[in-house]
Amino acid sequence: MTVLFNNLPTKDQIACGINDRAIQFGDGLFETIKIQDQMPRLLSYHMSRLRRGAEAIGLSLPDYLHQDQLCADILRLMGTNNLTGNATAKLIVWRKPEYQKAYFGGDAQANTLLLVKGSPDLLPLKEHVSFSQEVVLHYWKLSRYKTISALPFVLAASERNQRGLDELILLNTKGYVTECVSSNIFWVKDDQLFTPSLQTGCVGGVMRSFLLDRCKEENIAYQEVEVLAKEILAANAVFTSNSQGLQAIQGIDSAFFPESQEILSGIKAALLK
Repeated sequence: MTVLFNNLPTKDQIACGINDRAIQFGDGLFETIKIQDQMPRLLSYHMSRLRRGAEAIGLSLPDYLHQDQLCADILRLMGTNNLTGNATAKLIVWRKPEYQKAYFGGDAQANTLLLVKGSPDLLPLKEHVSFSQEVVLHYWKLSRYKTISALPFVLAASERNQRGLDELILLNTKGYVTECVSSNIFWVKDDQLFTPSLQTGCVGGVMRSFLLDRCKEENIAYQEVEVLAKEILAANAVFTSNSQGLQAIQGIDSAFFPESQEILSGIKAALLK
């Protein structure tokens, strides 16, 4: 596989020193970008979140990392790696280790890694879903960004797989619904759309942001809320969103949502047109 490391093509592997801050401290950010019909999707949302995240951690992005160049680089890697169908690009940025003392890294310059690989189709329906028994999230100023220190989500994915589930819903320290393993969560109750507030500690997903912007454009009412798990169990429909798309949830534990697919189809027709 050919990738771009600091904007230079390299094949199969990159060289990282023993003081590399991605390895030592997880000192960086990443974006996962859907490529559909040979075009990166929601790229402006990805770049906006990446810039805000970089500013929050004091990281200076290189001049070549802008939307037009990123789009061109993704398409170039698609061609180089002979990818013709749907694919996923992953962009990772992390602090260079030229100066550091213990945790402190005084350098604001960033390494970058861009790779592209094929992606499978999404499951049309998540049938077996429950709440995490092991992972608890909390709000802080970086919780809305995708950092490479992602251990809570690694452990949540492991728990989901060990329990044989299609999805796992994470709560925060107050017991409020936050998000799923790698997606935001939405639900519909009495024709009102709900999603957890960023204050719960959920990631500010690009698809989440896009859907809320589209709701504003179409004058569709929605609420960003802090609610306990029991509230979502009383919904008419539940679905997840991430950069790869939207997926209906059929049931959470003993709660069943037979309208999820139909309601989600209507939401897609209204907001994704």
